[in-house]
Amino acid sequence: MFNATRIRLYPTETQAQKLAVQFGCARWVWNNALALSQETYQATGKGLNYHTLALRLPKLKIEYEWLKDADSQALQQSLQNLARDFDNFFAKRGRYPRFKSKHGSQSFQYPQRVKIDGKRIYLPKVGWVCCVVHREIAGTLKTVTVSCNACGQYHAAVLTEDGVALPEVSADGKAIGIDVGLTHLAVTSDGSKFDNPRH
Repeated sequence: MFNATRIRLYPTETQAQKLAVQFGCARWVWNNALALSQETYQATGKGLNYHTLALRLPKLKIEYEWLKDADSQALQQSLQNLARDFDNFFAKRGRYPRFKSKHGSQSFQYPQRVKIDGKRIYLPKVGWVCCVVHREIAGTLKTVTVSCNACGQYHAAVLTEDGVALPEVSADGKAIGIDVGLTHLAVTSDGSKFDNPRH
């Protein structure tokens, strides 16, 4: 089962500048890939998949050397997120991807190589950043999304997998709804009532 924990980050001034580079490069790669995808679709009627977009990254780093200051996996993850957004759009599960602005909230994602040690978190290309962890983060780290809101506050959304299997669906496929009641603790859709223990 997956669990997400949001923690507050307190980067130094130097680390904040490095994070700004990560935000900017991930945003630029997203916008560049989105523009190319739109141009390709208008010209050929076909879109670009993640693999095609990812193969362009080494050439872009040669043409735009400042992209080397960003974590390579964060740039790849930005392209994967764009490809997933396109898949969701065509499957009618989401809206069409939009260009990202440098104004307002910013975010980028690390798919791996992040470490958490007590009151600090290691972010590639940034270093160990002080943080406030309000609850234990258990399980295997899957992804870490770093964000900065319009007020200049930094956060990290840590996604972990604890290895616990999801509840199995009954053989007959029957689902039960649960409602919190006023006179009872809970009432289920099949009529069962559970009294409030009132400790």
